[in-house]
Amino acid sequence: MWIHYQDPHGPYTPKPPYDKMFPVKGKKPLNLKFNSTNDGLKGIPLYQQIAEYTDYYYYLSQYDGEIRYFDEHFGRLVKTLKELGMYEDSLIMFTSDHGEAIGEHNYFFVHGHNLDHCLLHVPLLIRYRGLAPGKRNEFVQLLDIVPTILEQAGIKKTHRYRGRNLLVR
Repeated sequence: MWIHYQDPHGPYTPKPPYDKMFPVKGKKPLNLKFNSTNDGLKGIPLYQQIAEYTDYYYYLSQYDGEIRYFDEHFGRLVKTLKELGMYEDSLIMFTSDHGEAIGEHNYFFVHGHNLDHCLLHVPLLIRYRGLAPGKRNEFVQLLDIVPTILEQAGIKKTHRYRGRNLLVR
């Protein structure tokens, strides 16, 4: 099963109560300008603009709300797999297709305009029966996902893949 969650993604408008879970407290507002395009350089891109809000910290609070919303729903998926007796035999791979610039190099709430570390360095978590918990320090790539899934599922590859099975050392 392939599941793609859209949140967190812009515009950052989490549903209640997630929109109020991370209130901005004790921070002097850092007001940004509204950009007239979807470029996030030095300001809030057009597609991210929420009403009259220009405070950087407000957008962070809403982004955090979207992450929390996703977290809860991903937890529901795992719980359901356990209730159905499918969790133990499931290969679960958690990753992202990109990161998000949250002010790095003066880019705000955007992705796709450059190849900065914050956009390319994404999580890759794997849970599979018999796989001991741990952390790997070697370089892996998202293109390693398909060969890993195919080999673990016992599906013969009909094409050459550049990636490798991450569960084989």
